Amino acid sequence: MTDGPDFLTFLIEIGGECEGAAHPWWDVQIVNFDLKTGQQTGLLEYLPEAWVETGDPTEPLFDIYVSAAGPNLTDECLESLTFALTKQYLRFDIGLDTRTQTLLILPVGLPHVEIGCVEPVGAKPDALQKAGFDPRLVKAIGDQL
Repeated sequence: MTDGPDFLTFLIEIGGECEGAAHPWWDVQIVNFDLKTGQQTGLLEYLPEAWVETGDPTEPLFDIYVSAAGPNLTDECLESLTFALTKQYLRFDIGLDTRTQTLLILPVGLPHVEIGCVEPVGAKPDALQKAGFDPRLVKAIGDQL
C-alpha cells in the first residue's frame, strides 16, 4: 500500500476453510513501519493530540470512517458499527495507501456474523489535515498527489 519514503504499510488478508468447520475463517490487518526508526507503528502518534490525550481515539476515527464511507456504508453496517462503538469493542486499524492517496481506516473487533462490514475506507489528506493529523502523516499521503 505504501512503500516509503517515510512509511511502509501492508494490508494483510488471510483466510481459509477447515474440514468439518461450520464457517470459513478470515482476517485482515494493517501493519505499518516508520522507515525513519525502523519500528512497527500503529500510527497513533500521528493522530491529533486531543484524540490521543483522551486515551481512546475510537470515536473520532468512527466519525471520519462514516464520513469517508458516505453512501457506500449500508444502514445495517452503520447500525452494527454504532452498536460495537457503544459497547466498546470496536476499534480501528489505520494505514497509508499512496495508491489511492488516502489513510485507510479498517474497523476491527466485530463478530464473525458482521464480517461483511469490515471494509477499509480511505480518508483523503484534506480531511486529515482539517482534523489535525500530524503533518508528516498527511504529507506521506499527499506527496503522491
